[in-house]
Amino acid sequence: MPIYETADKITYPYLNEIWESFVLDVISHRMPNVDQIAGVRISDKSRGSDLMVRLEVWLKFPDGDTDARGIAIKDFVEKEYFEKRALVLKPD
Repeated sequence: MPIYETADKITYPYLNEIWESFVLDVISHRMPNVDQIAGVRISDKSRGSDLMVRLEVWLKFPDGDTDARGIAIKDFVEKEYFEKRALVLKPD
């Protein structure tokens, strides 16, 4: 379930803050269905002066886009990491 984010105001220290918050949400079970998360990863997809990162959530089950568990995780991430921070979401 890859999720992209991009915005002019993102800097690498800000990116670290997002990453730390994201990981804490997983290990503290604040995120729904964390028992179904196999891993998380953030990778730099920047080109030139445009900062873009890819935030990935690896699930233990197939069809994360249609399974209710995957949808709940995606909705949480969109609300907590995009809407609250006014970032731009670019789906796969």
